[in-house]
Amino acid sequence: MRIWLLQTWEPNELDDSRSRPMRTGLLAQRLLRAGHEVTWWASQYSHKTRAMRRPEAIQVQLPSGVTMRLMRALGYSRNVSLQRLRDHRTVAEDFLRQAAVLPPPDCVVLSYPPIESALAVAEYCQSHRVPWLVDVRDQYPDLYWLNLPSWQQPLGRGISAAMGFQRQAARVFQSASGITANGAGALDWALGYAGRVQRPLDEVIPMSFEPVACDPAELQSARERWLAAHPEWANYPLLVYAGALGQTLDMARLQALCEAVEGKALQVAICGSGDREPELRQWVAKLRNTEYLGNLDAIRLGALQGIAAWGLVPYRASANFEGGIPNKPVENLAQGLPIISTIQKGDFAALAKGAGVQVDWGEDPGAVLAAVLDPTHPHETRKMAARQLFEENFHPDRHYGRWIELIEACAAGGT
Repeated sequence: MRIWLLQTWEPNELDDSRSRPMRTGLLAQRLLRAGHEVTWWASQYSHKTRAMRRPEAIQVQLPSGVTMRLMRALGYSRNVSLQRLRDHRTVAEDFLRQAAVLPPPDCVVLSYPPIESALAVAEYCQSHRVPWLVDVRDQYPDLYWLNLPSWQQPLGRGISAAMGFQRQAARVFQSASGITANGAGALDWALGYAGRVQRPLDEVIPMSFEPVACDPAELQSARERWLAAHPEWANYPLLVYAGALGQTLDMARLQALCEAVEGKALQVAICGSGDREPELRQWVAKLRNTEYLGNLDAIRLGALQGIAAWGLVPYRASANFEGGIPNKPVENLAQGLPIISTIQKGDFAALAKGAGVQVDWGEDPGAVLAAVLDPTHPHETRKMAARQLFEENFHPDRHYGRWIELIEACAAGGT
């Protein structure tokens, strides 16, 4: 079958031949193995690198066998901006322009959001009678106001309604042949917008993770370089945050924890980039037990996480993260890291706490550190439990076969 995947922002082989596959990348790999022809529609602009991907090319054949089709983009410098919304509209318009002259696929799998691309797929699939699935990653438009301070949220919700975002989301979910989501709460949320009960093509597909294949010698060499530069990491438990430094990050809680670590037998390493990097650099510069390392390649990050005792998950509390399963908690489990997490409710939190691999990140950083240093729960025991929880519940081999069955059923006209 010819399957189109539309996912505009995930890293892929064009950005870095050694980048690890995320949700759509993992699906593309497994669709190819199942014998399907895969075209991945992506934005010309890389959200991760903040640069244009091969601006002279529209279609690129990747070494993996995936056909990458690039949609015209404007680019943007800030995650939250009017320019980003203009960029999303440009991408959606170019999808419709390019798709109009191509043979229709047997099925489209759309990663949601952005809303603009979702509307374009809905329009195309309805006019060409192509079945399609929408895969919920984040609960937009609700996050437009939930990311605001509480006193501004009613205004944000009103502006979102005035701009028609709720109406547009309802149209997307009502017209899709089926809905997949990264958690039960996220699926219920989408069905609420669709105004219907769950049907056979609606299903939870948990988040998963597959590390980039690294040469063990390279990984060991990177580990040795880290420990040579930071010998204290060999003697004191290391806490690592690796991720975006954006609006979903609870910067205040991260800062409070790092300040509480000062003078303790603990170390913190922070990796990543984003709009809030200047703010983070400012307060990290005043601390001795915390270091900001910037963006790391797959080998250096893998070596760092191999040294670490805990992964940090400092998301701002929201129904989006409680109802779904974000990337970061699962990535940490895959690397054998128990987590210190601000996500204290929902299916994932219940599972992780039940397995003894999550410490709740409350308002009191002292209580968090006491739980981390609890001598009755050795770090190595928790690390083994974290990896086991990943293998039993989130490994892609446990879920992606079912996702492909849903796609095949959708293409065959299932409902």
